[in-house]
Amino acid sequence: MEKKKIGFIGGDKRMVSLYNIIRETGCTPDAYYMDVENSKDKLPHSFDLDVLIGPVPLCKPAPLLNAKEGYYADVYEVVNKMKPGSVFTAGIIPKDLAQFASEKGVSVFDYANTEEFQILNAEITAEGAIMIALSNGNITLKDANVLVLGYGRIGKALCNLLAGFRGDFTVTARKEKDLTYISVNGYKGIHTEDIAKEIHKFDIIINTIPAIVLTKEVLDRVKQDAIIIDLASIPGGTDFEYAEKRGIKANHALSLPGKLFNYSASSVIYKILRENSILESE
Repeated sequence: MEKKKIGFIGGDKRMVSLYNIIRETGCTPDAYYMDVENSKDKLPHSFDLDVLIGPVPLCKPAPLLNAKEGYYADVYEVVNKMKPGSVFTAGIIPKDLAQFASEKGVSVFDYANTEEFQILNAEITAEGAIMIALSNGNITLKDANVLVLGYGRIGKALCNLLAGFRGDFTVTARKEKDLTYISVNGYKGIHTEDIAKEIHKFDIIINTIPAIVLTKEVLDRVKQDAIIIDLASIPGGTDFEYAEKRGIKANHALSLPGKLFNYSASSVIYKILRENSILESE
């Protein structure tokens, strides 16, 4: 297998961990806007690279690169400096940028768009949510009444973990099919539209739904000492301003894989890049 010339740009601790994993293979990647020793804080005139690896999410916000504090780069400028035939890989790449790269002759691989990443990342995120619940509450998961909002990948992973604590938990879904699966798996389920009627019962509320579901009207029914852990992408599923006004502890817990389990999260990305021949040539 022929090794490619690799570079990194931006990202959090999981990108630093991935950088170190690749260094252990005998490769010394170029680095830009990263918290590693040889990182450069200025873009080159052009990238002499076969592969440039960006973070997940790539932008924060678009078109700015997700990079360490105080460093800014336009992702379009980054791609514009790549040579035709090279590969740009990152997570959650805007469609317009992918089109721009294609026009420049640069291939794009969005590792966060793979089924494997989404499943494994959901499991890591769920573990992070459980860690927050255990460290921020005054009640064990076995004794707590827990509500999981949403039965997507993260919701399913949360249910699997919560079942191991043998506690009392309920999960919401909008589709009757999902509510049937919830019941078949032995979990308690309620329709998402009915959460306002039930939410007063819960000590820990974990949201995975990428829409505002914990509105003022719903938060008015939440117990004062309840904990909300919102895993949904910005802006989240909670009216955080109103929750604060009510004195409810609401944690918008974003990018948990990178913040809490950077080695495991980076290992997932490394595995996907290798399986898709991004790092090595045949």
